[in-house]
Amino acid sequence: MSLTSNVSQDLPTTNEENLKCKFCNSQILSEKIGKMIYDRTIDIPLMMQKKDYTEIEKEDIKKFCIVEKVFDFDNVGVTRSHEGRVYLTCSECDMGPIGLKDPDSTQYLIAIERVVSSSAS
Repeated sequence: MSLTSNVSQDLPTTNEENLKCKFCNSQILSEKIGKMIYDRTIDIPLMMQKKDYTEIEKEDIKKFCIVEKVFDFDNVGVTRSHEGRVYLTCSECDMGPIGLKDPDSTQYLIAIERVVSSSAS
């Protein structure tokens, strides 16, 4: 499955800033490494689950940053497969999932709303 996107001319095609963990501020991906995709919906488990809830709660996410190789990341943890999916976490604080490995390719997808952007310093 190809991860190409029909991106408007006004939207960035790469991550314009560094991507960092929302919880510990550790840098996950340097600027301009990943390709942006705006129109692929994937359900990902919530980062915070209800304590005594038996089902895993998920949310649909549409905006991702695609990374070709795991070694392109500055800091990321990769989980074992769960229900056929491999998830990404912050390797400093273990919060996640912040994204997943595309099951149909060797690419990794960071959910943009699960991280924060910051300019290089």
